[in-house]
Amino acid sequence: MDIVERLPDLTEPERRPIVHILDQGTLAGICDAFVNNRYHVLHISCHGEPGALHLETEDGTVDKITAADLVSRFPAGKQPVLTVLSACHTGAAGELGSFARQLVQNGFTCVVAMQEAVSDAYATAFTEALYRYLAYA
Repeated sequence: MDIVERLPDLTEPERRPIVHILDQGTLAGICDAFVNNRYHVLHISCHGEPGALHLETEDGTVDKITAADLVSRFPAGKQPVLTVLSACHTGAAGELGSFARQLVQNGFTCVVAMQEAVSDAYATAFTEALYRYLAYA
């Protein structure tokens, strides 16, 4: 089970977050979720490479997107307070620079990203510790 699915169970009942898990990890789906909602955290768990995330298309094939793609489609003024990129190399500089740095430069307040390749187990343990800390901070 992914950490985001377990998140409500990690906190005390009075501090439980509202978690919205998308059925598909498409760029349109992520951006559309923020059109009518004001979420504090955007957590993206997928494959990545320096400068790009590997999301999916409507038919489930890989859709390699840049930070510019996400920024250009994201609803204006709806950026979350925290963005967690649980994907390899999202903090590493690629041809266009770091995916995370580009988000920060375009209005995403705080971005947590991975510098190197990480296993699913590592990413899950890391984000579990991060969310536990934030829940009790």
